[in-house]
Amino acid sequence: MIESLKIQNFQAHAKLTLKLDAVTSITGPSDVGKSAIIRALRWVSQNQPAGDAFLKDGTEGVSVRLTVDGHEICRRRSKGKNEYLLDGDVFKAFGNEVPEPIRDVLRIGPENFQQQHDAPFWLSLSAGEVSKKLNEVVDLDVIDSALSFLDKEVRQRKAECKVGTQRLTEAETQVGRLNWVLEAKEDADAVQAAEQLKLTEYRSAVGLAEHVKRVRDLRDGRHAVRQRLKSLQSLGKAAKDWADAEQQHQQLANLVQSAVRFRRKAARKLPAAAEYTKIEKLDYQAGLVEIANLRAQLRTAKTYKDRIEQKTSELSDVEVELHSLTKGKCPLCGADFDE
Repeated sequence: MIESLKIQNFQAHAKLTLKLDAVTSITGPSDVGKSAIIRALRWVSQNQPAGDAFLKDGTEGVSVRLTVDGHEICRRRSKGKNEYLLDGDVFKAFGNEVPEPIRDVLRIGPENFQQQHDAPFWLSLSAGEVSKKLNEVVDLDVIDSALSFLDKEVRQRKAECKVGTQRLTEAETQVGRLNWVLEAKEDADAVQAAEQLKLTEYRSAVGLAEHVKRVRDLRDGRHAVRQRLKSLQSLGKAAKDWADAEQQHQQLANLVQSAVRFRRKAARKLPAAAEYTKIEKLDYQAGLVEIANLRAQLRTAKTYKDRIEQKTSELSDVEVELHSLTKGKCPLCGADFDE
C-alpha cells in the first residue's frame, strides 16, 4: 500500500506531502492540482508521460517520492539526470520502462488509473475486455499469455515439423539418387592409393637413378685410373730404358776415357802424324758421335723420368680419391681392391 507521497516541482505543485490511507479522497476546486497528483503517481509507476513538460515553470528539477510497504521509491529528473531510486539504490538507462525491482514493489499497472474524462470505469468495456482487465488484476493474464504462447509454439512446431518432414522426404529421395557416391568414393580412395604408390615408386626410382649415376661415375673413374696406370706402366718401361741408356752412357764414357788415354799413349809412341790422324779418325771421331747419341738418349730419358714422377704423383692422388669414394671396395661386385 502507498503510505505517503511527496511531490516537488511537478506542474502546479512546488512542494507537496500527502499521507495516504487504504482509501484516500482528494477534493478541491478546479485547477488547483488534483489531477497533477494522479499524473505524478502515474509518472512514478508507469514512467509516463515522457519528456519534461510537467516540470514546474522556472525550476530546474522535478521529483516524486513514494513510501510503499516500508520501501522508499523516488523518481527524479533534472538537466543531465534521469533516474529511479529504490531504498537508496540508483537505476539509470531504463528507456521508457520502469525498472523491474520497482515494478515488483509497486505492483501498479495502467488498469489502476482512471482519468477524469475517461468513460465509466470498465462499464463501457466489452465482456472480453473486462475479463482481460480482471485477469490482469489477479495475475490471471499470465495464464492467458502462457496459453497464447503455447498455442503459438504449437503452430510453429507443427509448421517446422511439416517442413522437416518434407525435407526428410526430399533428402531420402536425394540419397537414393546419390547411391553412386559410395562407389565413387571407393574409386577415389583407390585412385588416391595408386597415386601414393606411384609417388613412392617415383621417389625410389629417383634414388635408384642417382645411385646408378654414382656407380657409372665410379666406373668411369676406375677406367680413367686404369688408363693412367697403363700410361704409368709405359712410362715405367721408358724409365727402365732410360736407366739402361744411362748405364750404357756410363760404359761408353768409360770407353771414351780409355780411348783418350790410349790416344795419348799412342801419340807418345807413334812418331808419324799420319798414323795419329788415322787413329783419331777411326776411333776418336766414332766415339764422339756415339757420345752425342747417348747424350740425346739421356735427355730423352730424363724427360721420361720427369713425366714418370708427375704421373706417379697423379696416380697417388687418384688412388686416394678412389679409396675415399669406394671405401676400398668395388661398387659393382663389392670386392676389395687390394684383392
